[in-house]
Amino acid sequence: MPRIRQTDLKTVVISLLGAGFSVALIIALTHNRVDGTDFLSFYAGGRLAVTGHLYDPQAIWKAQFEATGRYGPGLLFIRLPCFALFLWPLAQASYGTARVIWLAINIAAVAAAVWLWPGSRKLAAIVACWSFPVFMCLGDGTDTLFLFLWLVLWHRLEAKYRPTWAGLALSLCIAKFHLFLLLPLALVRHRRWSEIRGSAIGISILLTVSFIGAGWRWPAEYFRVLTLPELNPS
Repeated sequence: MPRIRQTDLKTVVISLLGAGFSVALIIALTHNRVDGTDFLSFYAGGRLAVTGHLYDPQAIWKAQFEATGRYGPGLLFIRLPCFALFLWPLAQASYGTARVIWLAINIAAVAAAVWLWPGSRKLAAIVACWSFPVFMCLGDGTDTLFLFLWLVLWHRLEAKYRPTWAGLALSLCIAKFHLFLLLPLALVRHRRWSEIRGSAIGISILLTVSFIGAGWRWPAEYFRVLTLPELNPS
């Protein structure tokens, strides 16, 4: 069997220490949280996909309470309907099982992003394992880590001169579109027309799926939810 190189062993040790440190911080900061994590809103959204009540706060809270015996007033579903459809298979499992699967999927997304990282994978692995935001996202059950994967994939495809596919990968970031409002201007400024075309194709597909799954009224319902005081008190 091949011997483990000393540098590889150091990478593993440093990564494990970082992971353990981050997990300890998460436990210390979140052990008193009683209203659930972000995944509770995703789970409820998956349960209500194609029901016409995706952006009904009362329906979301009811689904959360039925699944866990609690609900979060601010944990409403605030993604496009297409993402609720993607979560529907996961929401058919019990909440506990779905939460574990979701955690595994998020860890796999981070591992894939590290593997696709254009620079040193060892350094990327160490940084990821020492990244408190990464482990906070894992502990909170959010979907932000998928942006890490989509952006790395975008850069990877762009480096391989596959701009249309790079744009398609970038279009998945519409899940948290508020973080990318100025990015189209940068793409236009640098004349990334193929990437813009790929992004437009991807976004068109996601919006079409959203209209199929939630009907024609979902944009107005979505806007109403985004302006509720439970989400934006100020």
